[in-house]
Parts: sequence; structure tokens; C-alpha cells
Amino acid sequence: MTDELEQRLRSTLTSIAAEVPPSDQAWAELQRRLAMRSGRRRPRPVVMAAVAAAAVALIAVPVTLIQQANGPAGPDSLPVASGQSEPPPAPSQVPDRTSAYLPQNGETLVIKPAVLSSERNTEPGNTVTNTFAYVTQQPSGNRQLCIALAPENGPINGPDQHLYGAPNCMPMAQPKPGRYEWGRRHGTTPNTNTIWLYVMSRPAAEMLLKTTDDSVPWVKSTRPQEGADIVMFNAYLPSAKPAKQFTVFDAQRQPLLHSE
Repeated sequence: MTDELEQRLRSTLTSIAAEVPPSDQAWAELQRRLAMRSGRRRPRPVVMAAVAAAAVALIAVPVTLIQQANGPAGPDSLPVASGQSEPPPAPSQVPDRTSAYLPQNGETLVIKPAVLSSERNTEPGNTVTNTFAYVTQQPSGNRQLCIALAPENGPINGPDQHLYGAPNCMPMAQPKPGRYEWGRRHGTTPNTNTIWLYVMSRPAAEMLLKTTDDSVPWVKSTRPQEGADIVMFNAYLPSAKPAKQFTVFDAQRQPLLHSE
């Protein structure tokens, strides 16, 4: 019975040892300890080598697992909306209003003006000044993301535009296939500096942004303003700092783009 158990043990440990790289250090340490013992028979090399190698393997495995658990995240580690707790909804204070626009110098309007914020003036007349964002295309084909101040009931580039200053426009570049993003900019207004604007190619329909504020880690963009082939998102972040990362989704909430 003893010989049978010994044979099984030898077979099992030999099989384990065959899968583990040999360790001269472990074997030498085992030999040294055995030499100190007296009155016992000399251990069988095959069995004891297997035991030593298996012991080394058992020590090495937890170390490997710890290293893997603490390894760096991959470049596309930004979670998507379906895998996260629901972030707060986009701000409801965004007015769903637009303004008339008078094109200048042969340009065309690609995305109509959308209100970013409104400010009531205290001087006589109690008028309201709106901050608008929109996209135009120049005769050359180049597109621009613009921000303009204008009266509540007056057109952008109208006869009173000089009272509000000229529109501020930023050139954009058409993205490479599969990249979607045309451009982004800080949408500062008279009463807030936490708005960021993003212009994406269709079929982009939603954005989820990771902020730099731990108290509000995730923010959804507002409903996009749509053009024929592009859309414009407004993101109201908790501070003026840009988002650390973002994910763009289509209408079926399938991810299209993870920012780098």
C-alpha cells in the first residue's frame, strides 16, 4: 500500500515538475537542509526535485497575479455609458432657441446658431443678450466654429452687431476616416466659463465626458445641433478645465470614438 501511494505521489509531482522551470537555487537549499538531518534515508532526487520546483511555482504564481492586478490601464480604458452608473442629465437650462443669421462674404451656414447662455442687461430697456454657437463654411470649403453675442430678437451680423462685437470664429479641419472630431473649443460667455463645444461627423449622436472633478466625474453633453453631415455638442462641465477623456456614441448608443 505504501509503495503504491509513493508511486502515485512520485508520478504526480514529476508531472508538476515537468511544467515548472528548474531552479538550481531551490534544489541546493533543499540538499543543504537534508544534509543536516541524520538517521534518515537519502531522499530520492526525482521526487525531491519535483517538490522543490513545485514550491517555487506556488510562490511565483501569486507574485505574477499581483503584478497583473496592478498593471496600467489600456489606452481605450474609458468606460462607455452602458457600463457606468447613469451620469447626471445634461443641463435643462439650455434654451432651445436659435437666432436668424446673416451670412457674410459668401459664407454658408452649416449648423444654425444655438443659445449657450442668456444675460439680462440692467440698463434701460431691460434687454437680453444671448451667446450663440454655430458652424459656417467659407467659399473655399473651410469650416469654422463660431461664437457670437447678439440681441435676443435681433439677427447675428445685423445692423446692431457692432454693439456686441464681431463673431469669434475658429477654423476646423476635416478629420481622418474613423476619427469623427472636427474641432473643439472653450465656449466662454458673459456669465459662465464652463462650456465646451465639440463638432463631430455623423452618425455621432451623444457624448459622455470624464471630468477633472471627482465630485462630478461624468457629464453628458446636451442634445446636439445637427447639420447635414456634422453635429455640434455643448458640454457643461463643473469647471473651466477641459474633459480628461470622452466617448462618442451613435443613436443606438454604440461607441464610435474614444478620445486619447
